[in-house]
Amino acid sequence: MLSSSVYGLTTAGGSSVTDSTGNVWTVVHGKVEENGQLAGYTANVVALVYSNGQVYQKNSAGNWRYWNGKCTAGDPHNFTCWTRAAAPAGATAGSSPTSTTTTTTPTPTASSTTTTSGSSDGGCMGSNNGNGHNLCEGVNLSGMEWGGNQPGQSSTLAVPASNATPQSATIGLQYAPTAQEDSYYAGKGMNIIRLPFLWEYLQPWGTSNNMSFYKPYYDAQISAIQKANAAGLTVLIDCHNFGRYYNQDISNNPTLQAVFANLWQQIAADTKGMNVYYDLMNEPHDLADNNGWVTALNGAITAIRGTGATNPIFVEGLEYASAGAWQSNTAPYYSAIKDSGNNLVFEAHQYFDSAYSGDANDCGNGSSAANIQNAIQPWISWLQQKKARGFLGEFNVSTTSQCQASFTGLLSYLQQNSSVVIGWSWWAGGVGWGGNTSYGGKDWLDLDPNFNTNPPTDSLPMQLMSTFLPASGAAASTSGAATGTATSSGTASVTPTVSSGVTTTPTVSSGVTTTGTGLLSISGTSLVTSGGSRFIIKGANLEYFRDQGGSSISTAEVPIASQMIAKMKSIGINAVRLDYTPAFVDQGTHMTNYLAMMKLLASNGMYVMPCDHSYTGKPIANYTSTSFPDFKKIIDYATQEGITDYLMMNPYNEPYNNDDEQDWITANKATLQYFRDTLGFKGVVVLDTAGYATSDNTSTFQTMMSYDASLRGGKSDIVFSNHWYPNYTYQPTLTLAKQYPLVIGEIGQTLTGSTSGANPAFVTQVFQGLISTGIPNGHNGAFPWIWWWTDGNQMTDDGLTLNTYGQLLVTDFYSKASGR
Repeated sequence: MLSSSVYGLTTAGGSSVTDSTGNVWTVVHGKVEENGQLAGYTANVVALVYSNGQVYQKNSAGNWRYWNGKCTAGDPHNFTCWTRAAAPAGATAGSSPTSTTTTTTPTPTASSTTTTSGSSDGGCMGSNNGNGHNLCEGVNLSGMEWGGNQPGQSSTLAVPASNATPQSATIGLQYAPTAQEDSYYAGKGMNIIRLPFLWEYLQPWGTSNNMSFYKPYYDAQISAIQKANAAGLTVLIDCHNFGRYYNQDISNNPTLQAVFANLWQQIAADTKGMNVYYDLMNEPHDLADNNGWVTALNGAITAIRGTGATNPIFVEGLEYASAGAWQSNTAPYYSAIKDSGNNLVFEAHQYFDSAYSGDANDCGNGSSAANIQNAIQPWISWLQQKKARGFLGEFNVSTTSQCQASFTGLLSYLQQNSSVVIGWSWWAGGVGWGGNTSYGGKDWLDLDPNFNTNPPTDSLPMQLMSTFLPASGAAASTSGAATGTATSSGTASVTPTVSSGVTTTPTVSSGVTTTGTGLLSISGTSLVTSGGSRFIIKGANLEYFRDQGGSSISTAEVPIASQMIAKMKSIGINAVRLDYTPAFVDQGTHMTNYLAMMKLLASNGMYVMPCDHSYTGKPIANYTSTSFPDFKKIIDYATQEGITDYLMMNPYNEPYNNDDEQDWITANKATLQYFRDTLGFKGVVVLDTAGYATSDNTSTFQTMMSYDASLRGGKSDIVFSNHWYPNYTYQPTLTLAKQYPLVIGEIGQTLTGSTSGANPAFVTQVFQGLISTGIPNGHNGAFPWIWWWTDGNQMTDDGLTLNTYGQLLVTDFYSKASGR
């Protein structure tokens, strides 16, 4: 009577579960459907199980819920349909249930009883950080909100002329968070950053009824979100304006309240699909009309929900969001706040120095754990009374020896109250904070490490809180992507995840890694990491401003870049061939977006291989004027951002010099010399062979390896790339893997322009040979063609959802490729 359980459903028409009354349950784009209709509010669902008469779903954060029958299918916004529960017996993370006839009794958690605010799927909420915590634990990265001599200082700013650059906006742009910071904090086990911004910089012309955003600032904000998401961090974006706009109180100003609603409407419309939470306003205080302020908040909440965004919304308390004064200052007003999405979090701030502001380097009111607990108890009591969720968005304690015990006592107390407190973020880190004392940074508050040492030296606050954070890298698991770390022996430890109906559990032999671990080089004929472990490429081609005829796809890829990367990682992809043409990528902001994608990939531990596609089927000619300028931009940017360890260069796609490979040799020698001597690039260079990347001319291979060695002090780091389509015999290349460094730069089931149709059996056959013969003999893997495009080889139809061909690649390659 009971159907078997199924994991990782993402598309309609795939596997399903059927309950005892005949209802069919599936997962479509991470949401549960019953008989084709959305079954309440769900998100990021990776598993569906029917057990003991109950339908269970698990999300990417590892939380289980069961269908409680309290609502009907067809209501996509109803949180009450699903109740938190223990996993059904046999259904453990990363494995399929052994039985569908278990007798598990669902056990709701405390969070399922909240009435003022609902629970959230995805992001850091409810995730288990690996040490028994289920909190969002992180840091404020201060910088983008700087407007004067303190964060959020906008009182001296003047409204710019229409479309003029906002006054002092370059300050905020200069101190945007870096990928280095994201990587550091994620590596410490944090899973959230609070990202302040200044309203006047983002929307500078609102007082003149011009609601436009200032694009350079907004682009920097979106880039910061994408980088953080790629590192596995949730981003809490914070309007750091204290209830004011150009120093005008908005609580009694309906015109400015409309601008405020529009601000959040635009942000939500663009970011609702990202791992982002919305912090409506930092520390409102001394407002003319507190009831009017609630009206402003409700207007912004309504505007956000009107975009279809279901992301959590954070509302800060009155009078600087004081936790200690919550009952007197905030409680009388905030019961009137309404959210149709039932997904609110009430944020408090509390400082424990004698000034209650963090300005004094003393214990003050934080001289004991009891004092600290008493200071935040009014807020916690209100949360418990209202069955609401709260977040301590700013706090710190002086790190003098007297205060250290009370500091750790605070974190323990927050954990003890995790039934209502969903997390905390320390004030502050960020290049605009302690790293820039001219803008008010205070050393004892600064959480950033000393990045000038290798590895970075932890600050004293980080040393104190480290015992409350999970082991390095655990935070990245909140994105739902597969994670892997190399042990000291060089053996990769891979955490399997489920995606698109296939459980990807790579079998990795000793000394082999399939995750990014730093600069690659050639040993023998195989790629190895800086630690000496062999590296197998499980890549994908991604068209990114290559073909103007497909410009709509390139444009559509930009806002979902972090989601695409998370999806790629979840199926085991560890490298991306990033295809472009100078004629297209050099238009407008395309190169900026291209470089940002490089950085996102690298910050997420994925290798990136730029490739100029101007020479497909042509001789390599005029390259010094056509291609060299973009090579320089790419390598200079990677050097500037510190990501060259994750960069390979693949200069020319599929040149046709088969009749005279000397032209091919001359062009590639000149390019190698430019890379090595002029640009100082020390990484791996992948050369598409002649004849549309089909040549196996070993004499040419030897010539190029000898030349690169002459530039590199005797060592060559070249790999030769062949492209394989159904008209190409694959076996000879595999046998050459013992003698020369090889990779498959493209492989597809149909040759573009061919009339013979798709041949998926060809792809299966190639990968069988690659895995059984090629890789064991030194072959370096493959970059299948192509992630998202317009031919018969695309793996996804929307950049995020695997189609049938994508499923085949997971089954035949990504889940099996290893070093055996």
